[in-house]
Parts: sequence; structure tokens; C-alpha cells
Amino acid sequence: MPFHINNWNEVSRHYTGALLLGNGASRAVDDRFDYGSLVQHAFDHGLLAGDVQNLFRFFQTEDFELVLRLVWQASNVNKSLNIPDNQTHNAYVRVRDTLIQAVRDVHPEYQDVSVKIPIIYEFVKRFDTVISLNYDLILYWAVMYGLDIQDRCSLKDCFVQGVFDEDWRRLRQPINGNNSVTLAFYPHGSLVLARNLVESEFKLTGNGIGLLEAILQGWETEQYVPLFVSEGTAQQKIKSIHGSSYLSTIYREVLTSTQSLKYIG
Repeated sequence: MPFHINNWNEVSRHYTGALLLGNGASRAVDDRFDYGSLVQHAFDHGLLAGDVQNLFRFFQTEDFELVLRLVWQASNVNKSLNIPDNQTHNAYVRVRDTLIQAVRDVHPEYQDVSVKIPIIYEFVKRFDTVISLNYDLILYWAVMYGLDIQDRCSLKDCFVQGVFDEDWRRLRQPINGNNSVTLAFYPHGSLVLARNLVESEFKLTGNGIGLLEAILQGWETEQYVPLFVSEGTAQQKIKSIHGSSYLSTIYREVLTSTQSLKYIG
């Protein structure tokens, strides 16, 4: 079935459907996002120790989150069974610390991009749905910014008290005197999302300033791992998506419900 692609200038005045944000959208905000992959960045900057490199090779993936989760789970199983195995735990720590350093290298702090967040908010609130393929915090910061703006518009990501609302469609209904609602989704996950020991998924909370560092420090507690799919083959990404309740819901329900898309990226 052929699809017609309109020039944005032709439809910008009246189009309010779905907005899809790719990596180019984040790169337009800060050029530090102009990198190939987190794993490649870690390789290029000598962050990956030899045994950590072996893990990526063994699992045949470049997905940091997957490798981190696997060694984290293995370490916790050993701990629960009182199996002495410092090597597995040390490997987890090295993978985790490498990921933390890589994210610190490539992700700007809030204050570095804060002047652009209001502009982003004003743009994305025009759409019914905003879908970000990026794991970064840009869209989340726009959501947080909108909470303090009294403009009768509501930009929300469908997490209620930190947990994704499975009945997300009901959140399209304006409440509290609002005139419009924009729902935001992260089909590849986000730094702000996490998964704990029993596979429960939740959103980390905090204000814009210092949120990135708070997230990275939270990973060091060993209580949870990040929930995002940043690299790997298409098949590996799909498998990771199906392994997450939140990501698979977006994949099955949200992406299939959009009739048209405006793509930036």
C-alpha cells in the first residue's frame, strides 16, 4: 500500500497527529548526542576492560542494558544462594561503571540545554502523541517543564505514581480545566525508566536539575538497572522490547494506533 509523504510546510498549520522523534532531534538540541553508539564510544575511549569486552562478544550484542542486566541477575542469583563468586559481581560493577561513564560523556546536564526545553515543550504540545526513539532525557525534561506551565495543555507520559498506566487511553481525556492532552511515549525506553530485581518496571522521579546525576548514582545502589534499548541488531532490539511490559505495550498498542506521523530525526 503506497503512502503519501507531505511536505511539513503544507500540513504544519492543521496537523496534530503523532510526532516521532529520532536521534537527529536530540542532536539538534546538543551535538554531544552525535555519536555512533554507547558501546563504540566506550571502545574508542578505552572504557571497556578486557573481560567486559568478552561479555559483549559472548552475547553477540552491543546492547549495554542487556549485558548489564544479565550480569546483574547472575550476581544476584549467586548472592541469594550464598555462592562465593566475586568475579561475576566485579564484572557487573565494571559494566555498570562503564555505562555510567559513557552516559556522562555523551549526555548533557539539564542546565546545558535548559534554554531549549521551553521551545521543545511549545512544539510538542501541538501533537496528540509524541513518540521518542531516544533513550535520553530531553522529552522527559519537556514533560516536567510543562507541569509548571498554566496553559490548559497537558503533556504526560502515562506514568501514575511512577508506574505505567496500562489503561493509557483514558489519559487522553482532558481534566482539571485543560483543553488539550499530549501523550508521550518511549518505545526504546529511557534513562528515567528502570527495572528491579523482580522485573517490575517504574519511572524514576526528580526535578530537571541534577536528575541525570541522580539517575546514574541510583544505578550504583545495585537495586535496579536501566530500562532502555540503545544498540544491537533489529532482531535483538525487538526481542528486548518483547521482554519488557512497558516497551511491548507501546510496540503493540501505541505504535499501531497512529494513522499518520510527523518524523523528526
